[in-house]
Amino acid sequence: MTDEETIEQIARMLRSYLAAHPKACDTVRGIAEWWLSGNYKAADTRDVQAALQILRAEGCAECIDLGNGTLVWRAPPDMY
Repeated sequence: MTDEETIEQIARMLRSYLAAHPKACDTVRGIAEWWLSGNYKAADTRDVQAALQILRAEGCAECIDLGNGTLVWRAPPDMY
């Protein structure tokens, strides 16, 4: 599987996770460890970040700065 295919598969899994858990919110590392399953559990955070950027471009995810240097990702409040 190419890097692009891996990133797209992660993006699909994240879309499904957010649809099932619309109030979920976590860091890239937390998402890699807790939101993904199977062979993608604890995926490389760079791949997760790339997948999240795809979701952000689609309007399916947003990044929030907590003000202390921590960035968390979630579905937009009006998405689901």
